[in-house]
Amino acid sequence: MIFAGEVPPKNMRELRMKTYRIGLRLADVFMAHYGDHIHASSLAVDELQTLKNGFTLFGVAYLSETPSNIAECTKNKDVVPLLVDMAVKGYAVIS
Repeated sequence: MIFAGEVPPKNMRELRMKTYRIGLRLADVFMAHYGDHIHASSLAVDELQTLKNGFTLFGVAYLSETPSNIAECTKNKDVVPLLVDMAVKGYAVIS
């Protein structure tokens, strides 16, 4: 099994709240914007701590490439079901 860096939403909310020491509202905002991606969440929390009032949800450059990467993936018919799982469940099992 390959773990691709995404976790179920409930677990990600708990991770954010406990590990990053943020509240439920902020955890939900991060969930809505960054999804369940651990790397993007970590970058966002680091920026929030560093920039404080200068922080914006759109400040994590990593996310700017996501739409073009998804479009590229849809060209591979074997990947499309995984993308659907990611959209619906927030994660996809890759084996």
